[in-house]
Amino acid sequence: MKFATKAEHDAAAVYLGNLNTVEFDLKLPQTGASGSRISWKSSDPRFLTDTGKVSRPRFGTGARDITLEAVFDDGVHTCTRSFVVHILEAENDIKILRVLTPEQTYVAGAKVYLPSALPVETVEGDICMQDVVWDQGALRSFAQCGKLEEQGTIAGTKVEVLLPVQVVAAMPKEQVKPRALEEVPLKDVRLLPGTPFYEAAERMKVFLLGVDPDQLLYSFRTAAGLDTLGAAPMTGWDSPDCQLRGHTTGHYLSAIALAYGTSGDAAFKERAAYLVQSLAQCQAAFAEKEGFHPGFLSAYSEEQFDQLEQLTRYPKIWAPYYTLHKILAGLLDVYEQTGLELALEVATKTGLWVYERLDRLDPELRKKMWSLYIAGEYGGINESLARLYQLTSDDRYLTASAMFDNDKLLIPCTVGIDALSGMHGNQHIPQMIGALRMYEASGTEKYLLAAEHFWQAVVAHHAYAIGGVGEGEMFRQADWIARTLSDKTAESCASYNMLKLTEGLFLRHAEPEYMAYAERTLFNHILSAAEHSTAGRTTYFMPLKGGFRKTFEDENSCCHGTGMESHFRTNGMIFARQDGVMRIEQWIDSTLQPEGLKITTTWLEDRLQMKVSFTQAYQGSVVIRVPQMPEGYQRFEGPFQVGDQLTVERPLQVTFEPAPDQPDLGVLHYGPYILAAISAEREPVQIDLKNLVQEQGEEAFSDGQYTLVPLFQITDENYHVYLRVKGA
Repeated sequence: MKFATKAEHDAAAVYLGNLNTVEFDLKLPQTGASGSRISWKSSDPRFLTDTGKVSRPRFGTGARDITLEAVFDDGVHTCTRSFVVHILEAENDIKILRVLTPEQTYVAGAKVYLPSALPVETVEGDICMQDVVWDQGALRSFAQCGKLEEQGTIAGTKVEVLLPVQVVAAMPKEQVKPRALEEVPLKDVRLLPGTPFYEAAERMKVFLLGVDPDQLLYSFRTAAGLDTLGAAPMTGWDSPDCQLRGHTTGHYLSAIALAYGTSGDAAFKERAAYLVQSLAQCQAAFAEKEGFHPGFLSAYSEEQFDQLEQLTRYPKIWAPYYTLHKILAGLLDVYEQTGLELALEVATKTGLWVYERLDRLDPELRKKMWSLYIAGEYGGINESLARLYQLTSDDRYLTASAMFDNDKLLIPCTVGIDALSGMHGNQHIPQMIGALRMYEASGTEKYLLAAEHFWQAVVAHHAYAIGGVGEGEMFRQADWIARTLSDKTAESCASYNMLKLTEGLFLRHAEPEYMAYAERTLFNHILSAAEHSTAGRTTYFMPLKGGFRKTFEDENSCCHGTGMESHFRTNGMIFARQDGVMRIEQWIDSTLQPEGLKITTTWLEDRLQMKVSFTQAYQGSVVIRVPQMPEGYQRFEGPFQVGDQLTVERPLQVTFEPAPDQPDLGVLHYGPYILAAISAEREPVQIDLKNLVQEQGEEAFSDGQYTLVPLFQITDENYHVYLRVKGA
């Protein structure tokens, strides 16, 4: 073949070998046969660098197709050629010490599936989940009651599995136990001006009302074949060429619903009504289109759902049920906060679409779908479906919710095994919110046990001091805190979801440990993740390795979405009602309107003071969470009259909390805040506690070398959260 230029000749002549099954580094030539200079660019340097270095995806996450682009320059002309490189996932090189096999109980005669995965302990002491291949397949029906063992192997290995099974005539009847506390509606609580929580919420309100609702609807209307009304397309993760488009619209619905609930501002209800009506029009248009099923609602076609059922991996598809969950959750939040019946109507139709879609699938296929890294991520759609059941009493929603049961998470959590290592953090936290809601809807105890054990494992062994979890979005080995510090720690949306789970468990059990974690996370991660502007930007990660700085982004990511909501959810964690007792859980200036309570806090020299004032008579008692008290609470007996006032104080001193895996490294607490030292040094700084003095302003300190302030106050500076101390 004759080529017009040397560059074209060299582009055609380059051969990189078999790119369909790549396991090793590629040799990328820098010069073509005719002398052209060649430059290379990879579409994903995580797995293939511009120099040809290959890093295979870890076992279980699937192969990756990477586009490698070469530019050929002969000095006069240039041309480009693209190569698609299929990089195989790594082999399962795990070194297993033992397989943990919690006994499974099944009913005689029922069609059941053995666990698709089981926890294993490695020789390094890690506990993680591994897929299982059963000798006789996963589908079973046991004829007789009694005990037996099922045999299999860990996938990709020769490690044998012996699973104890107990077969019973019937399962004991389960029912929902009453909650310990009554939830306080958002509309009953108002934040008071002058606090960082109030200011963060006010800034977000300005941003939300500045968003163009037709832009949020652009991809929905395009997919449904409707006029986009001249709106510009969304950007970032919601751009027309991104497969997660539509999720930000769901988050926005939740945000404006919560903003209305916490303020009563009619502008938010009007905005919600317009969006819901428009989405209903899109849903109706989809139902008329060929290839679509009634009830479907998304910002793209049903193709991603089809591909998921073929076990297509990320990034060819990107979490279609996750996106659908955001839309469903937004609709339900609008209904519950504003009372718009159309929001519930649209949600019920979408929920039935989910039920009908999943009901025709083999249960074993569903298990494989949910185990897929990111592609099978479904957010907390099980929670939304259980909510629909609670609102409608239609059993199909509860059945659909159970179809999202994920063995890799439920099986170990149900029996209290921490096998979170290697799991994607925010892929799994919302599933536990769903599990808790499933218990509330059905009384099935395994869901409650799983949610409880999951929370305990995360908070005790996987959470950083600010309450955030995950490094590079992933759970790491239990108690690996200091050794996993990086610039990609503590994903913001993970803390958002941990707080939702925390609130649900607290209402059920009324234990102070839940609200202690909530305080830690609200004051030190949620506040810290928000930019001090009305641009609506939020951190994706909160860097906890010393010397880094926050990056506030607005690319319509998961954390941008939850960031729109987070500052309105604070109201729901300040108060709780309990049989004639009003509980005050957070030291946040606010009012509880029906009871006429007003909280104000004051920073004094060596203590934080809370005053509770009564603007109307109140017959019940009041308990206030005080962390330093033995029981965690101080109680005041009613009744109270107008003008009465309660005063509670908590001592203020700087204290050091060591990291579990490196006791010489840790964080400094001051009241509810964690202090950060301002410094661009990359090695951990050392603070001299003996020389630490309080500066102008009640929350700033200096040891003569470093200035320390609460993490939320830092915007542009480089900082250290984990540091060393002397003089402790």
